[in-house]
Amino acid sequence: MAILTQEQPRVLARGKLSLRRRPVVGKVAFLIAAAIMLLVAFCAIWPQSVAPYNPTVNSLSLRHKPPGFVDANGGVHLLGTDHMGRDVWSRLVWGARASMLVGCLGLLLGGVVGVCIGMASGYLGGWFDRIAMGCNRCYLKPLIKVFLYYQ
Repeated sequence: MAILTQEQPRVLARGKLSLRRRPVVGKVAFLIAAAIMLLVAFCAIWPQSVAPYNPTVNSLSLRHKPPGFVDANGGVHLLGTDHMGRDVWSRLVWGARASMLVGCLGLLLGGVVGVCIGMASGYLGGWFDRIAMGCNRCYLKPLIKVFLYYQ
């Protein structure tokens, strides 16, 4: 009869379990880029908190003013005004909101359609799977060639 004993599991790796060490410079660059992206996303989601002027109101007396222009009311036009006297910073921020909305909706719609086609292809199999994967290959083939060429 054999006696079973419990042994401590052997440690295969020395030290802490961690991913490959990266230089501090890469981490700092990532943090700076992430902070800028979060700032842009904040401005795009809540433009009324950072845009001082209505982006659609025209003022022909303020046409083509340079960046940093202070008007008679004491308001500063950070990026100046356009040919219709509208504040460029306000128009930029409100336009970023529309662009972010379109991008997120496109991403969501593409994801839903892709998941539905993938689930149908996996469930049905056969001819539907061959057609769906053939369309997928035709769509991705030029992209894969470009990636392999510049590798």
